[in-house]
Amino acid sequence: MNHVIRALTPDDEAIAWEMLRHAAHESSLASVRSQPELARYVEKWVRKGDFGVVAIAEDIPLGAAWVRLWPKENKGYGYVRDDVPELAIAVLPKYRGRGIGTQLLHRVLEAAQAQFTAVSLSVRANNPAVKLYERIGFVKVPDSDVRNRAGGFSYLMICEFSERTREAISIRAATADDVPLILSFVTKKARFDSEIGAFEGSLQVTETKLRETLFSALPFAYVLFAQLEGREIGFALYGFRYSSFIGQPSIWLDDLFVDETMRSLGAGKALMHYLAQIARKHHCTHLAWTADARNTRGLEFYRRLGAEIAEQKGDRYFLKWVPSDLLT
Repeated sequence: MNHVIRALTPDDEAIAWEMLRHAAHESSLASVRSQPELARYVEKWVRKGDFGVVAIAEDIPLGAAWVRLWPKENKGYGYVRDDVPELAIAVLPKYRGRGIGTQLLHRVLEAAQAQFTAVSLSVRANNPAVKLYERIGFVKVPDSDVRNRAGGFSYLMICEFSERTREAISIRAATADDVPLILSFVTKKARFDSEIGAFEGSLQVTETKLRETLFSALPFAYVLFAQLEGREIGFALYGFRYSSFIGQPSIWLDDLFVDETMRSLGAGKALMHYLAQIARKHHCTHLAWTADARNTRGLEFYRRLGAEIAEQKGDRYFLKWVPSDLLT
């Protein structure tokens, strides 16, 4: 079942109530509504500062994640400090194990980074989701263990955006041994483009072609990988162009792709900033690439990066980025 993830709007309050029931492990909505310490997480949705996302498939809500900010005098279960909103998340039992929770977390945390320095949550110690939270970047708040409503123990976790996987993301150049991995990323990028209607052809690239064109005595392009905990989660394929009128090169970015479940962790940004370092080293004037108009999330990322749309031809945008350090 294919699903989409969209904003959790005021019209979705009923969805939020149902998801809260599952997040709180309650048997009925009446039980949730009768407990003020639980009901507060949905009542009067949306207040100023609230935001969230919901996964929908064929008009069926599969899961949702949202954040609310609480003052100390009116704090929720996951309160850490006044400037840190608390996260609530749930995926309906029959849809768990499909990566939906991971996608919801990435989307809501990506949005939260624009306004806050961190997000917190309260979790039962025996909840299997703890491993997911840790993988995303949450860490346990020391000495936060408390006995919960079920008689077990819960504790606080916090995801600090200033530290969230930023140092854990590393960039490395591809070698000839990576040819199968490069082909897998090119294939995933082509599949993504096909899904949004930006690519209608068929791939003709092969491992042999990649080995001959990328790792010969005269490479026609270069590849970078973004790694997290030893795993490649994104790649960039780029080359150089030269302007005879200016007498300097520029970088042409042919592909940039990050695995869907690993987005909003900083891999794309890390790849782009590494490319900016390469551009500076080789005295490039700028970086350029194209993006499809239907890739709205990608275009928003490029906008935040500081790239400008130099030209538009139909659904194709031609982008140009001059990192600040190239101007010095």
